[in-house]
Amino acid sequence: MPKRPSPEEVWKLPNAPFVHAFEPQLSFAQLQLLCAFWSVHQIQTPPGAAYPQALANSVTGHDAKEFASPVTDKLPADELMQRLFQALYRRLLIKQCSVSKPYPEWLRERDVPWRIWIDALICELYPNDDSSTPPATALWGRHPYLFEPASNNGLLDELGPCVLWRWLLVMQPSLAPAENRVNEHDYYLPLGNDPLFVLSFLSILTSLLQRLRHHSSAVLHIDEVPGFGLGLSWAQSKNPVYLIRSREVPNRTQQTFTRTRWTLQPGQHSQLALQPSKTSQWHPAASGKIEFVQLPTLHMDRLRASQLIRTSDSAPIDKIRHVRSSFLSAEEWIARSQVPDKLANSYAYARAALRPNREFDRRVPLRRIDLDTPKNRNDHQ
Repeated sequence: MPKRPSPEEVWKLPNAPFVHAFEPQLSFAQLQLLCAFWSVHQIQTPPGAAYPQALANSVTGHDAKEFASPVTDKLPADELMQRLFQALYRRLLIKQCSVSKPYPEWLRERDVPWRIWIDALICELYPNDDSSTPPATALWGRHPYLFEPASNNGLLDELGPCVLWRWLLVMQPSLAPAENRVNEHDYYLPLGNDPLFVLSFLSILTSLLQRLRHHSSAVLHIDEVPGFGLGLSWAQSKNPVYLIRSREVPNRTQQTFTRTRWTLQPGQHSQLALQPSKTSQWHPAASGKIEFVQLPTLHMDRLRASQLIRTSDSAPIDKIRHVRSSFLSAEEWIARSQVPDKLANSYAYARAALRPNREFDRRVPLRRIDLDTPKNRNDHQ
């Protein structure tokens, strides 16, 4: 006769039911299901003892406060599934940060203290559960808004994906909605498909967020520019730095882009508040010079110098002349900083180290006469 499970093992069985109730109390049918399952596996249970045990494998409106919901005694299914997703994503992220996984291996090859980068990423997203950590933060992380729908963060008219996936999509200009390559409302990038791209972005972002939390007057702007990139800038900065995935090239044939600016600033209890602003039209020429940072990916190698600028034959010459671009890889930025705490301050030094010398082979004509056009060829003849 097989051994019966102990009381602690009953709810760990693969066929154990788990019940969710919108109301604070379980319904009669739900309670009967749980009590019957417990009684079958615990024959010696005294009458009435199954009731408190049944509550251990259920979640009701009475537990809504544990899910960071507003003060209420109701727990909608959408809220429950959202928090389950965040808990599962936490497990997957920590798993992808283990030794021999792509992102830690990538850091090790760059000769940086990879354990410090991994620990900083995990601790910023999911701080240690101690007495100083609020219960909701210990359960769902310090920045849950990254894994919540955009409608939860102020874009009430948007039905799009989580904020994080919106930003990942923007960093891939080749998938811009204008190209009809992907539906932005359904976009989802599984962490296992490209952990190097996702985790390198989260490392850069969390390094800036950690600095932001310790400066009460600081403000971080995040600009969504579909077809161009994801801009990051401090409030006092003149121009953002645009993040794109490696081998991606911004769409230079567009005259204007639609920009949605998100603002992150410290709130109560050192928590960051994420707020979107209204969308606006933006022209690259307004910035004078555009700086890009390329994020690594498992699927494409690094952008070559000959691919820095790609335009159509019909692109206006003035647009090519006056919008200058420079590219910095995340590899060079992280290698220059060495540790996450110095990432923000090391950006200017990493950019300066890439300045070309006098013998640098220009890839972009800066004067109209340098362009190989029929008129210029006739003039030289």
